[in-house]
Amino acid sequence: MKTILLAGSSNKDNDPLQDITLGAPKAMMPVAGKPMMQWVLEALEGSEFVEEIIVVGLERPENLSLSKTSLFIPNQGSMLDNLFAAAEVLLPRTSAGEKYLCISADIPAVTSEILDWVLSKTTQEDKDFYYCVITKEDMEKSFPGSGRTYLHFRDTTVCGGDLAVLKASLFSGEKEIWDKLTRARKNPFKMASIIGLDILFLFLLRALKIETLVERAGFKLNLKGKVIYCPYPEIGMDLDKPFQRDILSALLSSRK
Repeated sequence: MKTILLAGSSNKDNDPLQDITLGAPKAMMPVAGKPMMQWVLEALEGSEFVEEIIVVGLERPENLSLSKTSLFIPNQGSMLDNLFAAAEVLLPRTSAGEKYLCISADIPAVTSEILDWVLSKTTQEDKDFYYCVITKEDMEKSFPGSGRTYLHFRDTTVCGGDLAVLKASLFSGEKEIWDKLTRARKNPFKMASIIGLDILFLFLLRALKIETLVERAGFKLNLKGKVIYCPYPEIGMDLDKPFQRDILSALLSSRK
């Protein structure tokens, strides 16, 4: 599976990690003795499903160990632009129905075994997109006080994972809906309002099932999607704040 590794960072003045990164790319921030992105690269390169990696969001660094990585694309200004820049390179050599793994560089606790578990699930059905969620119970058990943002549904409370599997054909259509969904991705109210006011109402009452949301979104966007309940909280433990770096540094140091 061809993989898009999102390694861009805005380096805004109010970034909580500014005192650590000192203006350098967030993906290259040291975590437990390695650049953060190196942990993710090693997980990808050890996966039996990953055949090629395109890194988008920064210039090619000199202090990374690489084997399956074929290209570095500079930051295009936004996550959406970065995704499409990588897809533009991949599409000419992508077969019909092929899927891309899209993953963030700020989940250094991910492992090859976790990736293989997730990616094996995407081979069992032919969907346009797959999105991983982690239950609050699993997240808090492994990473208590992690500072995750949770979405409350009728049957579960979850946070999102920082990876998704998308059919390549999604990148050859209109970009307008992508803009809307990207702006709304961390705001459930905006997301639900795009899909419909009835869905927003059910969400506010916590009467909405997560599968209903995905089914309705697919109907509105003419897509078929699937939610993967992932038992590995590592894919949802992204590093945005200094205390999260402390948590992940301790975990990764213990692995070594």
